[in-house]
Amino acid sequence: MAKSIRVGAKKRGRPATGINFPVIVQVRLSADQAAEFDAWRERQFEHPSRSEAIRELIAGVLKRKRS
Repeated sequence: MAKSIRVGAKKRGRPATGINFPVIVQVRLSADQAAEFDAWRERQFEHPSRSEAIRELIAGVLKRKRS
């Protein structure tokens, strides 16, 4: 019996994270906080994702601190 052809070895381990965002920070929110945050996101002009909204909020706070 002929051996089957191996297409490619499967990679093991976690997939690579984003190139521009190599640091992952996890935040725990209560259900009320998450609901309030999601409502705020939906009121924004571009409806950012949770991650993008958090980055924008952090950037805004840091910008005010520098001023």
